[in-house]
Amino acid sequence: EFELWDDRAILAGEAWKREILQAIDESDIGLLLVSPAFLGSPFITNEELPKFVGDEAKPAIPVELQKVDFKRHDLKGLDQQQLFRLDRDKAFGNCTTAQAQTRFAEQLYSQIEQRLERLGF
Repeated sequence: EFELWDDRAILAGEAWKREILQAIDESDIGLLLVSPAFLGSPFITNEELPKFVGDEAKPAIPVELQKVDFKRHDLKGLDQQQLFRLDRDKAFGNCTTAQAQTRFAEQLYSQIEQRLERLGF
């Protein structure tokens, strides 16, 4: 059984930094939603990513939500992990946006299930 947590659970007036770091410390695995903004965030780079990158890191599943130019963006250590991404043209062809989103979600869900099984969850 899993419990999803994201920073939208933080209420107005709460100490957002403490809440985020506590949630990461209590987590078993991270789902990292990678985009240029994610990679450009000093907070993510300095506070969050070190918990999921490196030899002592918690397991993580990095997901490319938005196209990232690997030549222009430093992956902040995520280049050592397989990034879930799809060749959008090949995978989606002439699909509608809704169909493409459904296929993306189904393939991501399958990858997450397989990764969790390998981790023993």
